[in-house]
Amino acid sequence: MANQIRDDGGRRPRIAGSLLVTLLVLTVVVLGFLVTCWPTSRQSMPTTNRPLAEASGSSVVSPAPEASSNQSRALPPISGTTVDAVAAGWEEKWPEVPKLSPRGYDTKTTLPGTEYRIRFGLLKSSVGEGSEVATLFCITTHERLTRDEQLIQGVVDSCLAPALTSAEEASMTTWLGSQDYSEDFSLSREFDRFDAELVSMHNIFQVRLLSKGRSY
Repeated sequence: MANQIRDDGGRRPRIAGSLLVTLLVLTVVVLGFLVTCWPTSRQSMPTTNRPLAEASGSSVVSPAPEASSNQSRALPPISGTTVDAVAAGWEEKWPEVPKLSPRGYDTKTTLPGTEYRIRFGLLKSSVGEGSEVATLFCITTHERLTRDEQLIQGVVDSCLAPALTSAEEASMTTWLGSQDYSEDFSLSREFDRFDAELVSMHNIFQVRLLSKGRSY
């Protein structure tokens, strides 16, 4: 009986010690799980102030001509080019009326004489009353897009011409026609009233007119 009592007394500390170790291990595991999961749950929370596109604007090439975050930029006008005059010029050249957007015009249709889809439009200047153009864009797309005289002349005549003088129209046509389109590229050229941007890659042919003196 004495031996039995001593044996029982010897087991109790060992059992208590094992329980303590088990509890400590479980506590460490639970704390480690919480530390690991907490940053992940925060990172997965949606952000409400992210830009809508980084398409656009897209020099290469978001459909959005300017990212929404660019609304804080100063967009001076292209001198001598008004929104109403360009819209009126487009109405004469396209079968449908150019579609208004919150910041100007943004229209999708088919380029005359081709099967190519084109998105064309403009952004108003943020300076003054917004009656002048800050950006004009022409984005032509097709799975088998051929950069030839027909495409270039179509884009110049149907999209760019209402914003250009006759001399600028001739210079633009020559500039676009002189490029080597065998490889993808992005290129810009300074004109007196604006900067021109050309992007040619895979199934996209994009030309934009950008006002000078922008702040970024």
